[in-house]
Amino acid sequence: MPRDYFVKYGGAAFQNNVDPEQIHHFVRQLPQEQKRSVQEVLQLLESQGYITKLSATWELQ
Repeated sequence: MPRDYFVKYGGAAFQNNVDPEQIHHFVRQLPQEQKRSVQEVLQLLESQGYITKLSATWELQ
């Protein structure tokens, strides 16, 4: 994947498992209610295999 991680949120870093375009397409298809929460979007992406939670960001530094 292009980067070690693509987002940091709540002290955790996440890595892409697919191309960013696939992630953007998945998120665009979500209902507006689900897109209101970054946490919910990240959980959905992780549960669908689009991203993987790496570790707490302080462990990456």
